[in-house]
Amino acid sequence: MELFDKERKENLEFFTVVVKNIRIILLFVCFSTLLTLVITLFIPKQYTSFALVFPTESNSIEEVVRNPQFGYDVEADRLIQILKSWEIMDSIAKKFDLIRYYRIDKTDPDWYDVLQKKYEEDITINRTIYMSVRISATTKSPEMSAAIVNTMVSLVNKTREKLLKQNTYIAIRSLEDEYFSLKKDLDSLSTVIGELSKNRPGFKQFVQTDRYIYMVRDNDQLDQYDDGRGLQLFVSQYNLKLGWFFDVQNKLKNSRLMSRRPLPEIYVLQKAIPSYKKTSPVMILNLVLALLGSFVFISFFLFIFYKIRSFRSQVNL
Repeated sequence: MELFDKERKENLEFFTVVVKNIRIILLFVCFSTLLTLVITLFIPKQYTSFALVFPTESNSIEEVVRNPQFGYDVEADRLIQILKSWEIMDSIAKKFDLIRYYRIDKTDPDWYDVLQKKYEEDITINRTIYMSVRISATTKSPEMSAAIVNTMVSLVNKTREKLLKQNTYIAIRSLEDEYFSLKKDLDSLSTVIGELSKNRPGFKQFVQTDRYIYMVRDNDQLDQYDDGRGLQLFVSQYNLKLGWFFDVQNKLKNSRLMSRRPLPEIYVLQKAIPSYKKTSPVMILNLVLALLGSFVFISFFLFIFYKIRSFRSQVNL
C-alpha cells in the first residue's frame, strides 16, 4: 500500500511539473517538430520497386515441359542463394556504377565491404509465404530501382545455367583430350599396319567396319612370314583402341549436346515497374515521432531537474 502511494505521489509530481512548465514544453516540441520537418525535406527521397518470380521444380527442360510446376521451398532457397551471389552483385555494381552512386573511395582498403553493406541494405531478396521469391531494390530513382530488379531477373537464368553446366564443360575438355589422344594413337597404328602389310601376298585386303578392322588373308602364306604374328598384335591393339575411341566419341557428342541444351527459365510472375511513390523518408511518421519523442524527452528532463533541485533543497536543510 505504501509502495502504491509512493508511485501515485511520483505520478502527481510528474503531472505537476508538466503543467507548470507547459509553455517550455510546447515551445521545445514545436521547435523539434519544425526542425524535423526541415531535415526531412532535405533527406533524399527513396523509391522501391520489386519483382516476383517462381523457381522451376526441375532443371530438366524435358521434365518441365512434361510436368510444368513451381518449385517449393528448397528450389526457392537455392534461387535466393544464386540471386545473392557475388557474381550477380558484381554485375549489378558494374552496370549501374554503384561505386560512384554510393560515393565509395576505392583507395580505402575496406571499400568492397562498404559496397557490399550498402548493396545489401538497398537490395533485398526473400521468400514469400507462397514460396515465390521477392526481389526489391530501393534507390533515389524509380527508374533505377526497377532497372536493377529486372536486370537481376535476367541475370539469374544466365548465372544459374553457368553454375549448373560448369561440370559439363569440364567433362567436355577432358573427353576432348582423350578423344584426340586416341585418334593420334589410331593414326599411328594404322600407319604401322599399312607399312607392315605393304607388298605382302598373304594380306589380300583390309575391311574396316564401324567398330573394327579386319584382315582378309591367306593363312598358308601368312605362316611363311616371321612378322605375321606381330602384325596380328598391332591389329588387335588397333581394334581395342578403336572401341575406346568410339565410346569416348559418343560420350563427347552427348556432353556437347547437353551443354547446348537450354535450362528451363524461372517463372516471372511480376516484373518490376517504376514506382513514383517514395518509400522514405515518411514525413508523417517522422513528425509524429519527433512530436512524441520531444515531448517525452523534455518532460522527463524537467522532472529529473525538479527532483534534483528538490533533493538539494532537502540536503541544505
